[in-house]
Amino acid sequence: MRSSNPAPILTFAAQQRERARELLAHIGASTKAGLSDQEASAWFAGYQAHRHASQAPFPDAEPTLKKLAPDFRLGVVSNSSADHQRHKLDTIGLLSYFGDRLICSDQHGAPKPAASIFLAGCTTLGLQPHEVAYIGDKYDTDAIGAHQAGLHGFWLDRANDNATTTVNADIRVIHSLNELQDILTARNSELRLEC
Repeated sequence: MRSSNPAPILTFAAQQRERARELLAHIGASTKAGLSDQEASAWFAGYQAHRHASQAPFPDAEPTLKKLAPDFRLGVVSNSSADHQRHKLDTIGLLSYFGDRLICSDQHGAPKPAASIFLAGCTTLGLQPHEVAYIGDKYDTDAIGAHQAGLHGFWLDRANDNATTTVNADIRVIHSLNELQDILTARNSELRLEC
């Protein structure tokens, strides 16, 4: 019998603490219940410091953004926290391509694939959903979510998972960001599209 009380939605910080507890329990360094919130947060902060130090953009990211930036308005919609996403983009040298056009679920109040977060991104760009191309690496969360919100959904399938996924005919599958300039330039001549 299903409970009538759905599981609570975790905040980004609570998700981080839970990940720390699960990982440390998995490797035998702690029991899952063995870490206080403060200890789990401190462990995750140390992990993030190491992760941030090793972050780098995919090789196709900056060249593609550099080519698209003169002709398209670029923005980010993320299920991450705004501070985390802004820091990550700044660390890897890509923040300047997006400026303040960053919508994150922690500030918006709903995560992808909710239509409202994609529509907030469109509003930030000053465009209607049908004028916006959304490129994401998660098929259901990004491409389908964007499509259902009225945007043009693109699935960035770097691992070629589309070979085992039934892809909606309205979703464009790409395997590299290098493919975008030609696709978007061709589509932009038919209708106005932004990323």
